[in-house]
Amino acid sequence: MVTVAAVRNLLAELAPESWAEEWDNVGLMTGQLKGRGSKIALAIDPLPQVVSQAIAQGADLLLTHHPLLFKPLKRVELDRGPGEVISLALAGKLAIYALHTNLDLAPGGMADFLAGKLGLTNLKPACLREKEKLYKLVTFVPPAYTEAVRSAMASSGAGWIGKYSDTSFKTGGTGTFKPQEGAAPFLGKQGELARVDEERLETIVEERSWPQVREAMLAAHPYEEVAYDLYPLAQPQGRALAFARIGTLPQALPLEAWAERAAGILRTPVQFAGDPNCQVRKIAVIPGSCGSLWQGVASADCLVTGEIGYHQLLELRQAGKAVVAVGHDGSEACFSQLVAEFLRPRLQDAGIEIMVIQQQSPWQRIG
Repeated sequence: MVTVAAVRNLLAELAPESWAEEWDNVGLMTGQLKGRGSKIALAIDPLPQVVSQAIAQGADLLLTHHPLLFKPLKRVELDRGPGEVISLALAGKLAIYALHTNLDLAPGGMADFLAGKLGLTNLKPACLREKEKLYKLVTFVPPAYTEAVRSAMASSGAGWIGKYSDTSFKTGGTGTFKPQEGAAPFLGKQGELARVDEERLETIVEERSWPQVREAMLAAHPYEEVAYDLYPLAQPQGRALAFARIGTLPQALPLEAWAERAAGILRTPVQFAGDPNCQVRKIAVIPGSCGSLWQGVASADCLVTGEIGYHQLLELRQAGKAVVAVGHDGSEACFSQLVAEFLRPRLQDAGIEIMVIQQQSPWQRIG
């Protein structure tokens, strides 16, 4: 049985919960980690109608972009607000799990995915928060098993340095241990000090890969008790955790034509600010609310974002930059497709069904 915890572990390969902003609330909102995750629904928001539809279609896990709970509740009213959703979810035995700013920041996350849908190339991160943490993993293995352990760790994501995979180092030595009563040693005998040939095996592990690398290492290692060390690197050079991406169009377009193209690709109404005839090619993408993040993409000709405050828009225009606003929901509608494309190949052998629940925009527009 695939559990909610198993799905959570897979999602940690994409966007670990620890990457979320301090003010954010991601992870399990309702349900149990030991609960079933045999049918998964995806939606942007945990709305009552979304939860009801997920339950009606037999889902036992709902993955959303926006969290059900941002702040501690002072009261739980079962006929309104989060309390209504909690009541529906508990009655329908539906677990709800959120990936929010951790997915916004992730390499291959929301900004990358949206920029790709818009046809941008040569993508570079912008509005950098930090670099992904890197660790050096060291373990000690009998020589006959070193390659099996190394291969298992590399297959699970360890050993990447830049564009090089399978990087590792080994050196020989002598290990000592004395098996005590109740031990079932792979080498040596109970009560006797053993001195055995071992190889020290070292490799690099990204933060997001550590859980599955550890599991693979322990599964491939012959010892009953596996000795290993995990050292944080003082100057990690992992992938960028960033809220924005800057890329280029195949060729420059007039701003109005680019806004029309973005509207067609995303199938959403848009607004734009700037000279309709100005040529734009270098495009910045910030899904959701832009806020003051625009200052981190000031080198771009045009910013595509979900929404931006009026005064921030004026500041951006005074800086001579164009803006295309596609709506908060329009910029994040790709959440379900992104997560579905990530999970399906990883869960297909388990026969897990993944479905997308479509949401209408909360806005009704006139004119």
